[in-house]
Amino acid sequence: MSALYRVLLVEKQQQMIHVYKNMIPWEESGFQIASVADSESDALALYGEYKYDVIFTALDLQGGNGVSLIKKLRHLGPECVVVVISAHEDYDSVREAFVVGAYDYLLKSRLRYSTLTALLDRIREDLAKKEATSLQESWEEMLEKILGLIRDEQKVDYDLLKEILSRPELYLLQGRYRLLYFRQDNIRNFNRSLKRYDKPFWMNSDEFIDMFRNKVSMRDEIQLQLKRLITQYLQGIRGACILFNKKHSGVIVLPPLPRERYEALAHQIIDGIGERLTYDFSVTVSTEQQGIDDFLGGYQQVMEYHMSHKFYDGDRCVEFAEDAREIQRLQYSSFPCGNEIAQGIMEQNFDKVKDSYSKAIGQMIERFIDFTDVKGYFVSILHDTKKVIYEHGISEQYPFDILYEGINEAESIQFLQLELEKIFKTLIDWVREHHISRYHHKVTAMLDYIDEHIAEKLTLEMVASASGLSVTHASRLFKSEVGHSVIEYVNERKMAKAEELMHDRTRKIKDVAAMVGISDQLYFNKVFKKYYHLSPREYRKRI
Repeated sequence: MSALYRVLLVEKQQQMIHVYKNMIPWEESGFQIASVADSESDALALYGEYKYDVIFTALDLQGGNGVSLIKKLRHLGPECVVVVISAHEDYDSVREAFVVGAYDYLLKSRLRYSTLTALLDRIREDLAKKEATSLQESWEEMLEKILGLIRDEQKVDYDLLKEILSRPELYLLQGRYRLLYFRQDNIRNFNRSLKRYDKPFWMNSDEFIDMFRNKVSMRDEIQLQLKRLITQYLQGIRGACILFNKKHSGVIVLPPLPRERYEALAHQIIDGIGERLTYDFSVTVSTEQQGIDDFLGGYQQVMEYHMSHKFYDGDRCVEFAEDAREIQRLQYSSFPCGNEIAQGIMEQNFDKVKDSYSKAIGQMIERFIDFTDVKGYFVSILHDTKKVIYEHGISEQYPFDILYEGINEAESIQFLQLELEKIFKTLIDWVREHHISRYHHKVTAMLDYIDEHIAEKLTLEMVASASGLSVTHASRLFKSEVGHSVIEYVNERKMAKAEELMHDRTRKIKDVAAMVGISDQLYFNKVFKKYYHLSPREYRKRI
């Protein structure tokens, strides 16, 4: 059995991860880098499942930050050792890390072989002291961790896995068998009720952390209830056994049975859990496997099939891996809805946004697009929308990471639609609240300049100078966003102002023309008639 302490690295820079992995022989020091994460949310999710012995984290992460991560880890597992490796040398950063519970603080610029090995020696001694009074893990607990690591594509001790799978309790794996994979629907959204897109920073509060911890603590109870219930349904099936890979999911090893028997058992499990535990579950049955050597491939097959097909078939479904449909990859050029969605958000027009994303989803369902491509497509739309919003002069930045997570956590197309509605309504409210112009800030500058100088003779060069762009670039940008050329828009605004002034009959028409920057009355008459289909004199008679 492996005696290595398990390490989680939390770092957004791939180059630094490579440096840490190769700086020292970790296993010789008694440690194993088991998993890697680049964001606070991923690190919390991994720790919630695997309870690593040691966590090395940076302060600047892809999403969230190291200080917030340590604070939440202290609530989830006060016993975990968290070391900060950061580029920040200032006193405030160091002090804040220690205040929230860091074991040590290392500077990236001063990290050396001797420094890291000495730290690991000290950590190993402290962990050994704690371990002296702890109970040894059972083989079921070790297998659950290994299967979970495989599911999350993390580093695994395959020799240990094979040793556990050879136990006499798992004798069915020596012959022919199938794996029945069960998983709670939308488990990634177990804290969905806690998420507030309209108040994203609330998720760093103590209140949220306490609620998050309570949710996580419920997982052990869920697993115990699941095991008791499913065991009842397996009575009479010789050799059948349950292998959890997480608190809310696992595989059941079953002997060869008729397909209808597998299907009946799957529905019995789904209905029983729904009625007695009030949770929604889905089930996928693997193709037939032979021997221990086939277990890993069958296990990976049934999980991949479950995620890809359940995404479209929805919650509480039963899938058979032998019924695989052909999955299509997304051709982004076939779904040109991104610009319409971003435009709809800036126009604060949710109906336009919903029509666009609903049309895209309909086509994706019809073509059976890979679910990772579906979510990637909408994340890319959010990324483009983020750029558009910031280009339009927003001063306070919305933390888009939480929106990306909302999309990536959706496990069915139906759930994704609900999440998209929440996300896009939130962004529209954000745009409205911050009074963000529908136009690029350069265009807004030109529009403001025109209104402020409407009484002057305006040229294209004068308007373009207000944006700081060249005449060519300013003209192209203005036309693309406003829909009119600069000169067309200037004339339109001048005539609107002139029409307003015409209501004061004490003003002569030539004076009205001068007040909108036009000295040539004949030219003024011509332009005015173009917009109002009457000469200024005829128009005034009708007022």
